[in-house]
Amino acid sequence: MIKKILVITDSLGLPRTKPQECKYEDTWPVLLKNKTDVQVHQVSIGGATVTELYEQLMGYHISFNPNVIIVQAGIVDCAPRAFTKFEISFLTKYKISAYLLKIITRRYSSFLRRLRGITYTKPQVFKKIVERISDLKKEGIEIYWIGIAPSNLEYEKKVPNITKNISIFNNIIENRFHKEFISIDNIPNTGIMSDHFHLNKVGNEYVFNCIMKQSNA
Repeated sequence: MIKKILVITDSLGLPRTKPQECKYEDTWPVLLKNKTDVQVHQVSIGGATVTELYEQLMGYHISFNPNVIIVQAGIVDCAPRAFTKFEISFLTKYKISAYLLKIITRRYSSFLRRLRGITYTKPQVFKKIVERISDLKKEGIEIYWIGIAPSNLEYEKKVPNITKNISIFNNIIENRFHKEFISIDNIPNTGIMSDHFHLNKVGNEYVFNCIMKQSNA
């Protein structure tokens, strides 16, 4: 019997050309698709929060009737921001404010991130969505959640408090999923792009191997 796997991710499941290249065939969802005994349906939305991914899952893609769901999300939710989504949407409507926003962000991004402490998703909201996704296990679906990759000194300097936030959000996931939490804390530095969170070919291979080792995929 072919196992049906639903992959839900933000941009971490997608190929990209910036800041470095990761080809389509090198992404971990495609490595998973290449297995002969599975059928994979991938839903990956760049920049999506866990709430947005959950809405897509329950609104449309759960009808795929998966045996297994694999989620990779959280960095969009937990990363400290200089401005809220609403502020960005409003300010970019006008040329002058959009220009000023670009200047301010380039010069004062780290300071504003530290000062304002904004995240796109508050921990309590993230926990609620994690619990809702976990509850799908009651329907007989195996669910695995890939943890957020660890920070480093350069990332912390660029995005103050990212290290703390990654720990908080990973703990929320792990406390709910336990053995179905796939930690990638030991991912090699050579597997992460220069933006400190997207995966290159090496990183995707590492994640794929972690999935194979820990899940029944």
